[in-house]
Amino acid sequence: MQEKQIKTNLVNERLVIEKHLLFKWKCLERKQEGKNVFLKFSRDDSLPYIKELEQLENEYGEYKIGSMIPAIALPVVALVLLTVFLILFITLKDNFNFFVYFFSFNVPAFICILLGFVFMYLRVRAIGRIEKEK
Repeated sequence: MQEKQIKTNLVNERLVIEKHLLFKWKCLERKQEGKNVFLKFSRDDSLPYIKELEQLENEYGEYKIGSMIPAIALPVVALVLLTVFLILFITLKDNFNFFVYFFSFNVPAFICILLGFVFMYLRVRAIGRIEKEK
Protein backbone atom coordinates (compact mmCIF):
# COMPACT_ATOMS: atom_id res chain seq x y z
CA MET A 1 0.00 0.00 0.00
CA GLN A 2 1.43 3.36 -1.03
CA GLU A 3 0.71 6.36 1.17
CA LYS A 4 1.52 10.02 0.95
CA GLN A 5 0.59 13.25 2.62
CA ILE A 6 0.15 16.53 0.81
CA LYS A 7 -0.01 20.03 2.22
CA THR A 8 -2.02 22.46 0.13
CA ASN A 9 -4.28 25.47 0.58
CA LEU A 10 -8.03 25.90 0.35
CA VAL A 11 -7.83 27.28 -3.21
CA ASN A 12 -5.90 24.30 -4.59
CA GLU A 13 -7.53 21.56 -2.50
CA ARG A 14 -10.05 20.53 -5.15
CA LEU A 15 -7.34 20.32 -7.84
CA VAL A 16 -5.13 18.12 -5.66
CA ILE A 17 -7.98 15.75 -4.76
CA GLU A 18 -9.19 15.44 -8.36
CA LYS A 19 -5.68 14.73 -9.63
CA HIS A 20 -5.09 12.00 -7.08
CA LEU A 21 -8.49 10.38 -7.63
CA LEU A 22 -7.64 10.24 -11.32
CA PHE A 23 -4.58 8.10 -10.53
CA LYS A 24 -6.40 5.67 -8.19
CA TRP A 25 -5.45 7.36 -4.91
CA LYS A 26 -8.01 7.30 -2.10
CA CYS A 27 -8.30 10.22 0.27
CA LEU A 28 -8.08 8.77 3.77
CA GLU A 29 -7.91 11.91 5.85
CA ARG A 30 -8.36 15.65 5.58
CA LYS A 31 -7.19 18.12 8.23
CA GLN A 32 -7.50 21.86 8.02
CA GLU A 33 -5.26 24.14 10.05
CA GLY A 34 -5.92 27.77 9.24
CA LYS A 35 -5.50 28.26 5.51
CA ASN A 36 -3.53 25.02 5.10
CA VAL A 37 -5.14 21.70 4.25
CA PHE A 38 -3.37 18.40 4.95
CA LEU A 39 -4.53 15.46 2.86
CA LYS A 40 -3.53 11.85 3.35
CA PHE A 41 -3.82 9.52 0.35
CA SER A 42 -3.30 5.80 -0.15
CA ARG A 43 -3.14 3.59 -3.22
CA ASP A 44 -2.99 -0.15 -3.73
CA ASP A 45 0.44 -0.91 -5.21
CA SER A 46 -0.56 -4.45 -6.25
CA LEU A 47 -2.40 -3.15 -9.32
CA PRO A 48 -1.07 -4.83 -12.48
CA TYR A 49 -0.65 -1.47 -14.22
CA ILE A 50 0.90 0.45 -11.30
CA LYS A 51 4.15 1.31 -13.16
CA GLU A 52 2.25 2.81 -16.09
CA LEU A 53 0.01 4.68 -13.67
CA GLU A 54 3.02 6.14 -11.82
CA GLN A 55 4.60 7.17 -15.12
CA LEU A 56 1.40 8.90 -16.24
CA GLU A 57 1.11 10.60 -12.87
CA ASN A 58 4.64 11.99 -13.20
CA GLU A 59 3.90 13.25 -16.73
CA TYR A 60 0.65 14.89 -15.63
CA GLY A 61 2.44 17.38 -13.39
CA GLU A 62 1.05 19.69 -10.74
CA TYR A 63 -1.53 22.41 -11.21
CA LYS A 64 -1.77 25.26 -8.76
CA ILE A 65 -3.80 28.41 -8.75
CA GLY A 66 -1.87 31.46 -7.60
CA SER A 67 -2.84 33.88 -4.90
CA MET A 68 -5.29 36.72 -5.47
CA ILE A 69 -3.23 39.15 -3.38
CA PRO A 70 -1.57 40.92 -6.36
CA ALA A 71 -4.93 41.29 -8.09
CA ILE A 72 -6.29 43.06 -5.01
CA ALA A 73 -3.19 44.96 -3.89
CA LEU A 74 -2.27 46.53 -7.25
CA PRO A 75 -5.59 48.36 -7.78
CA VAL A 76 -5.52 49.51 -4.13
CA VAL A 77 -2.05 51.00 -4.66
CA ALA A 78 -3.31 52.69 -7.83
CA LEU A 79 -6.28 54.14 -5.94
CA VAL A 80 -3.99 55.49 -3.21
CA LEU A 81 -1.69 57.11 -5.80
CA LEU A 82 -4.62 58.73 -7.60
CA THR A 83 -6.06 59.97 -4.30
CA VAL A 84 -2.72 61.54 -3.32
CA PHE A 85 -2.54 63.21 -6.74
CA LEU A 86 -6.04 64.68 -6.34
CA ILE A 87 -5.35 65.88 -2.79
CA LEU A 88 -2.17 67.61 -3.94
CA PHE A 89 -4.02 69.09 -6.90
CA ILE A 90 -6.66 70.60 -4.61
CA THR A 91 -4.33 71.81 -1.85
CA LEU A 92 -1.52 73.19 -4.04
CA LYS A 93 -3.60 75.09 -6.58
CA ASP A 94 -1.14 77.94 -7.03
CA ASN A 95 2.13 75.98 -6.84
CA PHE A 96 0.96 72.80 -8.55
CA ASN A 97 3.38 71.59 -11.22
CA PHE A 98 1.05 69.33 -13.22
CA PHE A 99 3.66 67.38 -15.21
CA VAL A 100 5.85 66.57 -12.20
CA TYR A 101 2.93 65.30 -10.12
CA PHE A 102 1.28 63.59 -13.08
CA PHE A 103 4.36 61.53 -13.85
CA SER A 104 5.06 60.93 -10.16
CA PHE A 105 1.59 59.62 -9.27
CA ASN A 106 -0.63 58.91 -12.27
CA VAL A 107 1.85 56.98 -14.40
CA PRO A 108 2.71 54.52 -11.58
CA ALA A 109 -1.03 54.22 -10.84
CA PHE A 110 -1.70 53.38 -14.48
CA ILE A 111 1.11 50.79 -14.42
CA CYS A 112 -0.38 49.20 -11.27
CA ILE A 113 -3.82 49.00 -12.90
CA LEU A 114 -2.28 47.48 -16.03
CA LEU A 115 -0.29 44.89 -14.03
CA GLY A 116 -3.40 43.99 -12.04
CA PHE A 117 -5.33 43.46 -15.27
CA VAL A 118 -2.55 41.33 -16.77
CA PHE A 119 -2.35 39.24 -13.59
CA MET A 120 -6.10 38.59 -13.59
CA TYR A 121 -6.08 37.75 -17.31
CA LEU A 122 -3.27 35.21 -16.84
CA ARG A 123 -4.99 33.72 -13.79
CA VAL A 124 -8.32 33.26 -15.60
CA ARG A 125 -6.51 31.80 -18.59
CA ALA A 126 -4.58 29.34 -16.38
CA ILE A 127 -7.78 28.21 -14.66
CA GLY A 128 -9.39 27.68 -18.06
CA ARG A 129 -6.39 25.65 -19.24
CA ILE A 130 -6.56 23.46 -16.13
CA GLU A 131 -10.26 22.77 -16.65
CA LYS A 132 -9.71 22.07 -20.34
CA GLU A 133 -6.86 19.61 -19.73
CA LYS A 134 -8.84 17.74 -17.09
